[in-house]
Amino acid sequence: MVLKKLDLEALKNMVKNEPSNSDLLPKMVEKVFHCPVHGDVIDYVQEHEEPSHCHLCEDAKRKTQRALDDLMQNELARYRQFREFFGEYLPFSLVDHKQTFENFVLSDQGTTEKTKAQALALKTAQRFAMRFTDRMLEGHEKSQRGMIFHGLYGTGKTHLASAIVQEVKKQGWHPLFWSIGDFFSLFKSGASLAHLPLKHHLARVPLLVLDEVGRSTGSEFENNLLMGLLDMRSKLGNPTVFLTNLEGKQYKEMLGGAIASRSSAYFWSVAFSWNDFRKNQATKQTTYEEIF
Repeated sequence: MVLKKLDLEALKNMVKNEPSNSDLLPKMVEKVFHCPVHGDVIDYVQEHEEPSHCHLCEDAKRKTQRALDDLMQNELARYRQFREFFGEYLPFSLVDHKQTFENFVLSDQGTTEKTKAQALALKTAQRFAMRFTDRMLEGHEKSQRGMIFHGLYGTGKTHLASAIVQEVKKQGWHPLFWSIGDFFSLFKSGASLAHLPLKHHLARVPLLVLDEVGRSTGSEFENNLLMGLLDMRSKLGNPTVFLTNLEGKQYKEMLGGAIASRSSAYFWSVAFSWNDFRKNQATKQTTYEEIF
């Protein structure tokens, strides 16, 4: 077999005329993208293209998603420990799945002060629930404040509390909605649940809702217990919601001096200052389920 002698000059010309790897790659240039959050942001795109998004916003979204994934993993682990600790002693939940934001009915569709108060209570509860995860991601100072729903019996406090708990649960959390009596019974009964671990587990619950607060005169033991738990929950950034049939000064007196003096640090106050829904609707022959 005869091999032809390679023409070095021809080879050099071939290599010279062959496009380099850099010539094959698309040319990248700097262009400016205007972001409503970060202003003018420089991005690198192909010469014939325009930047379509803010890479700083994309980085922030990825960071938030990682933080949310970590938060939800920690919540799932916490809930498993919680269930294992309580076992058969877990009190009955007061959540009524028929009670939602969508079927919370205002007493009338006018512009009376009572209707405005009802609409404000609904809006406050919705905002609290819808932004729950965002507030938990933002940190302790944003997330720690809960609410006190105070007003007459039958004005919809339990309805909105049930709606809040259900919305928060949809977001991946495991909130609790108990009566204050069942809550105290955990510490008073012979359930053999040690007080310190019990308070530790209840402090870590992301949202604790307690109904019928103030139904009976709180003993020194009960007030101290509530105060200690609220302090622990506040430091962890976990909000608490109280429901009470007492008004203004009455519920503050019921809470006791120490809690009442710091109530603004723990709660937003939401007044249910209108008449009993069920009394209003009785003349219209409306069923209980339609209102609550």
